[in-house]
Amino acid sequence: MNIFRSYIGHEVHHIGFNKFTEKIYERNLSLEEQLYLFLAFEGLAVKYCNNGQGILTNSIYDGEANIGIDKFTWRYFDNDFNRMYDNFKNQVKSIREGRIKDINELNEIISNYWLNLYTDEQEKSEVPKLMHSRNYYFGCNMWGLIHDIYGKEKVYEVVSNPKLFPEVFDKALKHIGKEELCI
Repeated sequence: MNIFRSYIGHEVHHIGFNKFTEKIYERNLSLEEQLYLFLAFEGLAVKYCNNGQGILTNSIYDGEANIGIDKFTWRYFDNDFNRMYDNFKNQVKSIREGRIKDINELNEIISNYWLNLYTDEQEKSEVPKLMHSRNYYFGCNMWGLIHDIYGKEKVYEVVSNPKLFPEVFDKALKHIGKEELCI
């Protein structure tokens, strides 16, 4: 029953998130801001509805963490966290330096990296081993850390104004002694 509630909650969270961000997307968001909101979409659903826990974030509720999340996939991502984080930082740097120039280029990175269900060891001709894509895990860690340090009101504030994300996220990283991860 817990898993069923988590699944339903997760999907309903998406509906609410889309409604909440509708007006935000009408603004002229930078590519960097769009990347942060993309990661928030699945990441916050995992954090709040699946009791998401990872390298940077703790579960919110008592009881089982990562309800309904494939254990192999989550372990794989835990072990791949440093490489995933380096990819994220390089993507942000490429956006800031103008090497990722438009939404089409960003969408290609999102499709090929964040939504990829293959482990690094797999060929694309194989059946994917991962049951969730990287954006579930990584978004849960990033946005979950902001929740853990500052609470849900700060999460709402930053989702509403994603330009604040780098500053708030970096402060949260410093709070847990992970300055080396600052973006």
